[in-house]
Amino acid sequence: MDSGAEMRRFSGLRAGLRWHAVALQTAGLTAIALMLYLFELGKGALSDWDDAIYAEITKEMMQGHHWLTPYWNHLPFFEKPPLFNWLQMIAFSVLGRTEFAARLPSALASVVTVMLVYAMTRRMAGRAAGLLAGFVLLTTHFFDQAARDATTDALLVMLIYLTVYGYVRLREGDGRWFYLLCAALALGILTKGPAALVAPMAIGLDWGFRREKK
Repeated sequence: MDSGAEMRRFSGLRAGLRWHAVALQTAGLTAIALMLYLFELGKGALSDWDDAIYAEITKEMMQGHHWLTPYWNHLPFFEKPPLFNWLQMIAFSVLGRTEFAARLPSALASVVTVMLVYAMTRRMAGRAAGLLAGFVLLTTHFFDQAARDATTDALLVMLIYLTVYGYVRLREGDGRWFYLLCAALALGILTKGPAALVAPMAIGLDWGFRREKK
């Protein structure tokens, strides 16, 4: 048998095994995160401050058909941008105005964050490091708490990580990821305003350090 063909077949087999390993790890982490963050998500009343405020804003936006302007106590509320409320509106429309629906955007955003941490770490340090990073995040108390709160924090964290992930892929030489980076940053600003600028600050620091090393 031609040695070149044998080597190509062996390389293809190795690539297939790597793909299956990544797929299994991704599916496993996703399943664990979904179980952790969706289990009894609707149990207990919303907290008396931020959770209830965001849910009330969303309810008033829906009642008054104020799709662009958040309202609280029937007055315009401009302290936070409306992206999180829009997601709550979708959840309320599908599932009803329940505690579960109010918290669902945060829970799903946290699942995506776990997968972004896994994917980003895997690309930079290997599958084992990516899997460990994902599990460490799953066992972080304040992250887990944000995943079960009806506030903007979990969504903001997801969009910050998505921005940084876009930069990591862009750094590898694929210019198409620049569009994801910009879109994620814009959505982060639409979630919590200037707080999303943490992502470009981190990217700028990394870019500066890399330039100094050259």
